[in-house]
Amino acid sequence: MTTQPSTISARPPASTPRKGIQVHFPTVTESEAEDRFLALIADAGLPAPRTQVQMHGFRIDAYWPRARFAVEIDGSQWHKLTEPSSERDRRKQQVLQEHGIEVARTTWDQVTEEGMQLVARVASRLAVRTTEVVSHRELALAASD
Repeated sequence: MTTQPSTISARPPASTPRKGIQVHFPTVTESEAEDRFLALIADAGLPAPRTQVQMHGFRIDAYWPRARFAVEIDGSQWHKLTEPSSERDRRKQQVLQEHGIEVARTTWDQVTEEGMQLVARVASRLAVRTTEVVSHRELALAASD
């Protein structure tokens, strides 16, 4: 398990005169594939995901809460296509999707050899999912008025 510092900008409350503050939090990963994936995301200027998030009985490798979008990185060491791990992965994806979370899977080879295409797919899904989630929230608020 590795820990890398990440930086995000956060706005202080309106009553605070400062323009912004920097919040540092650890980014926890469990593999070199996850480290490389996060580096690709950062290099592309995409928002940093939360990592190793416990949700609905499973741990998610990378999760963007606002978009309700997750990426699972199937590293060569952990995800040999054995029956128990592939069954667990299918069950995890099913449960998360039942809770409105879209799950994309990627592999070591895609991270190391197809990084630009992978980043483009993630960026596209984040854009679509963020818009969809915001639209659903707006519809719910309008319906409650």
